[in-house]
Amino acid sequence: MAEIQQLKSDLIKKIVRHLLGNGHQITFVGKAWSKIDAEWVYFSSVLDIDLLKETFDKKDKLEYHENRDPKSGQEMGLVDKETGEAVMGTLKV
Repeated sequence: MAEIQQLKSDLIKKIVRHLLGNGHQITFVGKAWSKIDAEWVYFSSVLDIDLLKETFDKKDKLEYHENRDPKSGQEMGLVDKETGEAVMGTLKV
């Protein structure tokens, strides 16, 4: 997928490839909202954040992000602290 190749974060790329390989579907790639000037990759599923951190983030370079606003979209995921890029899934209810 071409959009993934343009990502700067190797960690986010690895996670995205892993998720795609496990049958998850991307719903959006791009600048999701005006205050973020980085690419975010959205999936249409709940992500196992703890497992992703444990598997891919040995050096604690990712931070947890959650949005519970029903108007702008309920989501949770991981943001690369250096690049601002993220992998996001739907919020676990």
